[in-house]
Amino acid sequence: MNRLRTCITLLAILLLALSCNEGRSEAKTENTQAAAVDIEPAAGGGSPMNVVCTTALIAEIARAIGDEHANVTLIIPAGTDPHSYVASDADRQALATAQLVLSNGLGLEAGLASELELARQAGTLVEVTYEIDNDRLMATNAYGGQYDPHVWLDVELWRKVSDTVRNALLALDPAQDGYFASRYADYYMDLMKLDTRMLDLNGSLTDSQRVLVTNIHGSSYLARTNRFELMAMTKDDIAELADQQKIDALADYLVERKVPAVFLDGNVPADRIEALQTACRERGLELANVSGLQMDGLPDEAAGFHATLLGEMRRIVVALGADLTLLDKVWQEEDAS
Repeated sequence: MNRLRTCITLLAILLLALSCNEGRSEAKTENTQAAAVDIEPAAGGGSPMNVVCTTALIAEIARAIGDEHANVTLIIPAGTDPHSYVASDADRQALATAQLVLSNGLGLEAGLASELELARQAGTLVEVTYEIDNDRLMATNAYGGQYDPHVWLDVELWRKVSDTVRNALLALDPAQDGYFASRYADYYMDLMKLDTRMLDLNGSLTDSQRVLVTNIHGSSYLARTNRFELMAMTKDDIAELADQQKIDALADYLVERKVPAVFLDGNVPADRIEALQTACRERGLELANVSGLQMDGLPDEAAGFHATLLGEMRRIVVALGADLTLLDKVWQEEDAS
């Protein structure tokens, strides 16, 4: 109940801020990785605006806030690798005729670079990460020292993205200020609940259990917000596991830290995972590998961001040894109240 009261209080503050109809913050540190262009207000007539989104995660926000005032078209199908997707002729047509194009803006949609540049030149592109301060973005070796685009794994940053999407919709259709504010408040409230429950799951682990060994994209954001000790496995690290000495060294680390599970996806050859498990078993540790985590986006359009991220975080903490029996009871009581 205390958490819910806190959320209600924060929502009241949020609605008060929205009533002031303030523009975008001028205090944003310049971000050369992602910038937005000015969107011209749509012509009158009451027709829904034509909004094109590159990913299902962004489309979810646009639909949640825009609702009946936005016809949202998705370019990269849910469950598809956003890094390698290449536009079809239909995609190019949708992007060329959109009133508003919403993209990640940190290189996530590398295969759409030329199409997004055309949208920028047409004045329809908004990169939804552009209002995130640079000091909150994570530069990682996996991206050659560039900013990691998987900002949705930090729910606080995703709340900032939802604010940017609302601003973009409002710039296109200022007459719907009150409507967008109400829909935005509902979505923001859901993100606050998600953030609280992610913290609950994090709190189910002891400090010694918070060791995350993985090659999943965006793990740096997940580790920062949940205080994990992170061993992020790059392609080079995975390649080195062909060397038995490297496997033995990793096994020694896992045994010393008593890590019960790693999170290596299908990009890691099965024989290397088996070799690592064998090395751990020889040292007295039964090591599980949890694969298939849905961290790179939504598995399908019907799967919401809240349920997907919470479910995957649950898989992580359970694999690391958390007992969620009591927490599940608390959540059930909260949901029933």
